[in-house]
Amino acid sequence: MFALAALGVCQDVSAEEKPTGWIPAISLETGLRQVDLSGSSLPGEIMGPPLPDQPLFFDPSIIWTAVSGSGSVRSAYVGAWAEIMSPALGWKRFRLFARAGVSPTFGQVAKLASKGVPGKIESPVVPLPNFKFSENDILGQGNVATAEPVSPLVTAAVGASFEFKVGTRTLRVKPAFEYLREEIRFDGTTIRAVGQTPMFIFADEFPGNIRVIDLQASKTQAFHSIGPSIEIAMDTARVGPLMLALYVGGSANRFLGDRGIELSSTNEYDETVSWTFEHDPWGFRLGTGLRFRWMPD
Repeated sequence: MFALAALGVCQDVSAEEKPTGWIPAISLETGLRQVDLSGSSLPGEIMGPPLPDQPLFFDPSIIWTAVSGSGSVRSAYVGAWAEIMSPALGWKRFRLFARAGVSPTFGQVAKLASKGVPGKIESPVVPLPNFKFSENDILGQGNVATAEPVSPLVTAAVGASFEFKVGTRTLRVKPAFEYLREEIRFDGTTIRAVGQTPMFIFADEFPGNIRVIDLQASKTQAFHSIGPSIEIAMDTARVGPLMLALYVGGSANRFLGDRGIELSSTNEYDETVSWTFEHDPWGFRLGTGLRFRWMPD
């Protein structure tokens, strides 16, 4: 996005100056972050009144069917980076650099494991006399485990810059060692309707003839990861003291510490549901941007 906009306003640059001092820079970057996770839910037994005595599509003595699954948490980000590059070291086209950035993220909820659609408890039929149904017909029951990215994404990196000439352009290849901090919100929801009358539930008495088990838990956890990154940048134009460069890059980051998350919820009848989450050892980032390098004549 930033790169395409810059192409429309920049003039070509045929050669790059070789300053001997430090080169500060600011970048605007947009990209995508992906983390793969697994989730599961283990509901306990029904302890409150009354114990179900009608046949269901799951074991009538448990709150809900246990579920497990996996998915990807993906988030788009748009942020700013600050960078400082050292003077040329030895070989004139070799420099060291350090950078850091903060990027707001925009992502959707990833449903890792689910059965049913937990939500508002509703009757499956109109409330007329003699209309009846069983527990498993009631709408709004289900069990789900989800994950969602939380803004912002914080990054920092140190590395080396290798400069090459490609025709009249200056190209840089910049391998680095990157640190990344991100937050993910984990949610578990289990909703079950337990009939309070034998065998069937009559529509004209609903919802007074059921007891709703509504168990939910949530936790936001920060994760830290490190790993290699690579960037390829090309100078495109000089605007006064600024040298503009377009770049693309990415990283693979291995998570540090415990990768598991556990949640649980219990009601007044000691009915309990537990949820567990775990993310894969590696996460990945891919981005592109426009860098403004301070290089006065």
